Amino acid sequence: MMRRLQGFSHRIVATPEYLEQRGTPKHPYDLASHACLHYRYPSSGKLDAWPLTEDGKPVHLDLPQSAVANAIDPLMAMAEAGQGIACLPDFILVDALAGGRLISLLEAYVSDRRSFTILWPSSR
Repeated sequence: MMRRLQGFSHRIVATPEYLEQRGTPKHPYDLASHACLHYRYPSSGKLDAWPLTEDGKPVHLDLPQSAVANAIDPLMAMAEAGQGIACLPDFILVDALAGGRLISLLEAYVSDRRSFTILWPSSR
């Protein structure tokens, strides 16, 4: 059995200090010169592609892999420590964005909508 619970989107974020030192990317191609923090799926070992688009079409980039983690908490910690730019789900970023600890980047180029799904056996 399966039920969709809640939707979420991704945001690309960095600290104001990181952006002051390294510059603010204005276009997805600018990410090539930045420290990028990636999520790797533990089940498959594949990197989660950043949901970048331009004119409604996906932008496929070979982004630098400055750090890779298979959980979002370490990526969040590294982003808040100013170690690079991360692509994280919006639900984990609420407080950091509201408090100014992280800044959302490239909003016009990020387009995705995903959902949480719960699965359970159909019978005992």
